[in-house]
Amino acid sequence: MSQCASIQLCDGHSCLIIQQNLFHWSRDLSFIKPLLNFLSMPDYTFVGVGIKSNLAKLEKYYGIGCRNSVELGPLAATVMFDPLLSYCGVDELAFAVDSLDLQVHRPVTAVYDYSCSPLSKELAKLAIVNVYSYYKIGSKLLRRH
Repeated sequence: MSQCASIQLCDGHSCLIIQQNLFHWSRDLSFIKPLLNFLSMPDYTFVGVGIKSNLAKLEKYYGIGCRNSVELGPLAATVMFDPLLSYCGVDELAFAVDSLDLQVHRPVTAVYDYSCSPLSKELAKLAIVNVYSYYKIGSKLLRRH
């Protein structure tokens, strides 16, 4: 199991990407305490594709826990009464839930290595497209749930 390379958050208006190397600046993670508090707030739900395994890595390697997380595939399968959606990635879910074709918004040449620092513009755009898509899909599904 590889370590998490970044934390990507989106609230619909803003996106935040925190790279793994931020966690290595100090053995004491008190400088990131606001993020730790935010991720453990019970009134917020964090959604994504593969989010459960990514959060397990954050817990294992950095002791960062998250209180409320939801896998988008199984949520879409339940809300839309289509069990096959449980196994879909973000592209398929974005199209099924919101008729959104993510391929048009993705840079074609991006190398998918979020551990490189600093992020290239293409990789940052890719991260933003993905995390914003998670937000849009999750918002729509949770409203219907």
